[in-house]
Amino acid sequence: MLLEDEEETRMANQAWEDAKETFDDEEELYNEYYSEYEMWYNLMLAEQDLDLWREYQKGADDAWTRVAEQEYWYYLALDEWEYQDGQKEAGLAAEAAEAAAELRDQAQGYRQGVINYYESELEGLESSMEGI
Repeated sequence: MLLEDEEETRMANQAWEDAKETFDDEEELYNEYYSEYEMWYNLMLAEQDLDLWREYQKGADDAWTRVAEQEYWYYLALDEWEYQDGQKEAGLAAEAAEAAAELRDQAQGYRQGVINYYESELEGLESSMEGI
């Protein structure tokens, strides 16, 4: 049982790391595509020659197509990472709750031991009083 829990935790951590790495990669690619688009757009705005302006506009349009496509993958990776992050946080919260329950059980056991001790002391006093 303990080995299964450890394996489950290891797999959850790996899934979180994979999701985070994928998100970072997709974000980097999105930023690269958007920078390319901005470059083409700025060239287009600065150009006076109509033929070059059209080439720059075509470059900007092509770059924007890549940005739009990459945006889909970016948000897909973001959703997966947020899901895995939520799973990781839920696992940590469950572990904390389990530890708190264990401490509560230990405290209840200690309290019951104290109660049992004093009850036995009272019974001893009652029996010695009956003997008088």
